[in-house]
Amino acid sequence: MKVVINREYVKISNVYTHIAAEQIMKDVRDLLLDGGYGFTTYIEGGPGPSGEGFVIRLVFDRKLGDAEVSLLKNYFKLRRASITVED
Repeated sequence: MKVVINREYVKISNVYTHIAAEQIMKDVRDLLLDGGYGFTTYIEGGPGPSGEGFVIRLVFDRKLGDAEVSLLKNYFKLRRASITVED
């Protein structure tokens, strides 16, 4: 899984099952819910090892703070993702 974290969006690629995609979206929602962050979800691609998997883009309704970026980075690190943080 590859993740790009920006203050305005998170892009997650190479998610191979719909179950994993659903769990990631639920986890991110739960992590950011207390901070009052909402997001819109865009999903492209399809499941399966023969393709690139799903590409999930979470676009936030306001910019993330340093604490939220760090929180997301640590979450995806635990999921063994390749992480890139953009400013």
